[in-house]
Amino acid sequence: MELLDLSNAMGYDNPEELVDFYEEQDERIKNLSSKYGLTSKNIVDLEAPIMEAFVSEGLNVTTKSAGSTCGDRYNNCLTNAFAVAGLEHIACGIADVTVIVGIACHALVTTLHITANNECGYAKENCEKDQTVIDHLG
Repeated sequence: MELLDLSNAMGYDNPEELVDFYEEQDERIKNLSSKYGLTSKNIVDLEAPIMEAFVSEGLNVTTKSAGSTCGDRYNNCLTNAFAVAGLEHIACGIADVTVIVGIACHALVTTLHITANNECGYAKENCEKDQTVIDHLG
């Protein structure tokens, strides 16, 4: 029953669709791990190459922090949230041996990713409010 509730909450009509999705993701993770040797590396060490990949693909990523715009900080925050979620999904690959635990792990990562994205939005709103106050004072 919990698997049905979880699959419905994640937008799937039945648990089989959710299991199929995670089996497909697990296969992708295995292929990436095989191609890039992900399991032989520390997860923290993977963050820099992932960020470099974003830049090489032309995604709007900046490394500035002090003096950057609210939009720059927001983009950095979203990129970081995405990179962390990607690494966490790779870590969930271990739990995929047991389907239900794997699904729970990936669901938690997805929830954390959504929460992190929301926090980025709240931080941007606060930054813009602070900037408005500074503009009015200046």
